[in-house]
Amino acid sequence: ALFAWVTVLYTGRADAALRFWGHGEPDDRLAVFVRWGADCREQGMVRAYFGMLAALASGAQASVCAHEFMSGGGAGGHRQTVNQAPLCSWQALFGALDFYAGHLRPGEPDPLAAPPPEIPDAEVALLRAFLRLCRSVVQHSVVARTAIYDSTELGAMTTMFALLACVVPVALKAALLDTVAAFGALDNDVLANSGAQADSVRRAVDEMARRIWAQLEQSQMLPTAGDGARALAVGRGSSGARGGIAYELEEVEAAAETYPETRAFVRLVAALIHVPADAVGVTAEAASAASASASVPADLGSAYRVPGVGPYVSFVLDSVLLKAEQRAYRVPDEKWRVYALALDVVERSLSTLDLSMFVGTHATVTSDALRELATHPGFEVAVRVLCGSRLLDALLRVLDAGVDAVNAGAAAASAVLPALRILLRVLHVQTAVLRGAVPALAEADSLGFALNLPRSLTTLEQLLLSRRESVVQIAALVGAVDPHVSLAAVRIVHILADSTVFNGVDDRVTRGALTLNRMVSMIDGSTDSVRILHAFITSLEAEGGDDVEGDESDDDSAAALRVAVVDLLLANIVSSKPAPTIAHYLLGFSVSRPAADDLPDPAQRATVLHTVLDLLRGDSLLARQPRLAERCYHLVHRLCADPVTSDVALRYLRARETFVSTQLRAVPAAITTDRPRATSAELHARAWLWRTAALELHSLVLQDSRPRAKLIAEWLVADAAQTDDADVFTSRPSAFLDAQMHLLALFSGVRQAYRDAMATLQHQRREAETDSADADAMDADDIVKSDDVATAEDAALLGVDISSC
Repeated sequence: ALFAWVTVLYTGRADAALRFWGHGEPDDRLAVFVRWGADCREQGMVRAYFGMLAALASGAQASVCAHEFMSGGGAGGHRQTVNQAPLCSWQALFGALDFYAGHLRPGEPDPLAAPPPEIPDAEVALLRAFLRLCRSVVQHSVVARTAIYDSTELGAMTTMFALLACVVPVALKAALLDTVAAFGALDNDVLANSGAQADSVRRAVDEMARRIWAQLEQSQMLPTAGDGARALAVGRGSSGARGGIAYELEEVEAAAETYPETRAFVRLVAALIHVPADAVGVTAEAASAASASASVPADLGSAYRVPGVGPYVSFVLDSVLLKAEQRAYRVPDEKWRVYALALDVVERSLSTLDLSMFVGTHATVTSDALRELATHPGFEVAVRVLCGSRLLDALLRVLDAGVDAVNAGAAAASAVLPALRILLRVLHVQTAVLRGAVPALAEADSLGFALNLPRSLTTLEQLLLSRRESVVQIAALVGAVDPHVSLAAVRIVHILADSTVFNGVDDRVTRGALTLNRMVSMIDGSTDSVRILHAFITSLEAEGGDDVEGDESDDDSAAALRVAVVDLLLANIVSSKPAPTIAHYLLGFSVSRPAADDLPDPAQRATVLHTVLDLLRGDSLLARQPRLAERCYHLVHRLCADPVTSDVALRYLRARETFVSTQLRAVPAAITTDRPRATSAELHARAWLWRTAALELHSLVLQDSRPRAKLIAEWLVADAAQTDDADVFTSRPSAFLDAQMHLLALFSGVRQAYRDAMATLQHQRREAETDSADADAMDADDIVKSDDVATAEDAALLGVDISSC
């Protein structure tokens, strides 16, 4: 019980237990307690002791201490005491595994032979606890991982794969597979703790994963040798594996209605597919920057089949993912765990699909590059989705779980996010696949194997057009509590709304002069229309931190969600898209007469426009989230300038919000931030506000509404130092010369902020040049030239030309 209590206290707390190992703030009593536990011999206590050690080994430093402790036979690294506690050592663990592998090794079938021996249940539980400790150590320490993996004395990988080939309990096989996966996994925390050595650590783990792929292929745990046929049918599905893990899935686990071994095998496949750092995320930039995984050998099994890891991903797709809905589960939540694990493999495969050869300049593509592309599992996934196969149906079926299940924290939530990310990445790469990869492969004649592609491939937008309920479900997921789910849903809706497929007029709702584009028709005609509108409102209302410190594509930032919503609105208020678009619908414009009917009162019906105006009415938006503020001001200007929305928007802002006057008074003239990115955003925000003010003044003059125009003009030319709004037009003429008008104060603040930002950028650039090169090696002409070029680059970064002000 004591061991179990310590386990609960320290599980998941990185390096919190260093005192137990004699490091940090050493406590001899705790170290003695750990060494005393190594003398236990009763199986229940030993099992609990190993569980405690696994918890204490969490963290970069603690895992190294645990490795030294286990390498020293349970005596903290002192080799002279190994014989005192031989049970608590790596030699004992892998020696026990090797013992059972030797006694349970399958031989020739003999009907007269005695039944094969079995491992007692108590021994199975003990081995699983020992393996859990091993996983904890190798997961957090690359040094320990390499030492154990490379040790010929331990023979860790050989022993574990040998035991996997034997008839042992499914639970033990699952523990073995998870331990193998821990050796090949690339953990972000490990990279973060590696500092300057992160690149070398990544290369070492990539190489270890490639070796594990080779051992997995050699073990034929998933039979891949087949009949030696050298033909590849992409997008067709070929779950032809028999025996091994496929047999145990269908005959053992399916009968027991629980799937621990299959889940562990899928985790292993996912762990061995390392995603390059520049391909992490679901933005268009991440998709275009994707590169092949260094941990996946492109020539795996090339001696006897089509090379690559395709058979393993095909097994995950055909035998696990596509059959998950048909299987029975003793615990219903396990179905969603199976879905989540399988979708992780699918997402990793897509994230490592390198299509850069088909983007931009069309260079000659070599036959080797085409061969690797054809056998890449990500290409198989993309083709399956774009041909409308059962894989697309499975992804949409996961999304049918709905936003309520996601927000309730149900097991389905773990599968919804990867399903959305897969659809989003397919939307990003589909053009390169359909216009570049598929034609190039169809014309290739030197791949080394026959290649069969589906006859019909089309864009994902075209496939989703006939799946209206799925589009509505995606839009409803914008209301998810998890900002990652909400952000992925917003980006999918954005891409769909940008496509010509969803921009076209829906003929089914065209009546006389009334036309609706297909996206608006789908949402407005659904029973979830009010929920979807509320979802976008709550996404904008969600609290977000600073939106400048992170990158524009930061998927982990709550602020990125708000920016993505406003970007969606901006992209759909353009003359090239027939109104009403999804933006008009969400902003509250009339679906039947967007250019004429007044906007609703917030007391009657809340809209996204009301939320945007509420954000701008606050005191801290421009200071805390300048990127969001810039886009909000841009959106208001777009509404005031667009021919469809101009009259309605200006009338509402003037009558109910007094928007221009209020904002001109609220926005300070001085820009106090010292961050160039924030300065750029604030400069653009003021520019959009001033453009809106100019439109308002122009509109008021045309309408002969001089009192309102005079109110704005008086403030612009009033003395910035005055606290009251005196009528400057009745003042003496020299007042314009003796005081600084608000208008001049605004331009002065902008100019000063621009100069400060440029100085900061130049200082940062010179510091970088000092670190990377010797400045004394440059002559005067080169310095002048480089400064001129750098100044132009800095101005381009700010996105502002202030020289004319």
